[in-house]
Amino acid sequence: IMLINRSLKQVKNSVLAKGYKFFDHSVNLIGERTTDTFTNEFTDMLHVCYFDHDTQQQKILTIPFTTKAGTFGKDSVTDPVLTTGFNIVTKKLETLRGTGSIVEGQYEKVWRFIDNYTTWLSYPFMMQEGPFNVYRDGNKDLIMDRNVPIHRGVFGINLHRMSAVGQSTGILSAKGSNPWSVACQGAPEAELKKLLPILRADSKLFGNMYTYTLLQTKDMINV
Repeated sequence: IMLINRSLKQVKNSVLAKGYKFFDHSVNLIGERTTDTFTNEFTDMLHVCYFDHDTQQQKILTIPFTTKAGTFGKDSVTDPVLTTGFNIVTKKLETLRGTGSIVEGQYEKVWRFIDNYTTWLSYPFMMQEGPFNVYRDGNKDLIMDRNVPIHRGVFGINLHRMSAVGQSTGILSAKGSNPWSVACQGAPEAELKKLLPILRADSKLFGNMYTYTLLQTKDMINV
């Protein structure tokens, strides 16, 4: 997987250009959606911009990531979930069949950092507590559509490990198995564990609620 080399300045300026908040002394979790194709691989990126309190410097960590669901298995892109959500256009609850993809934007204090190895997945993760806007795409064509109903709500869209511990898989789902993501954001465990020391140091100072910003590659400005 090829990661695009992004400088901290480029990522920060891209966030600010959208009118979003950037936290100079805390952790910024910034997803970059590189393609609208459901690749079933970690072809997106997570930029973790943070302040190192030991060195008193802002730093950036970039890891391979997914912002999209897997393509095989129950509730995947090819077997869309039947779900109920609040339609942001009609302002009504509606039930439809469509796998979710987070709509690009900034979602303040949407995730709680759960730092233990005894609850879900027996591994630290980010648990959704605030609402996301999600596209509900049900046509199974492996392209993320934007001209579809957008639901807003708490759907259990977490950020978590998407491989067995100690492994760095390249795919989200295989035929005959359930996908690692049906809307969740995540990375192989070998990559995600790089984030844990940063979150642990930060949460001691500022608490365990985190904002998520999702951009597209076309949103990244040149510096």
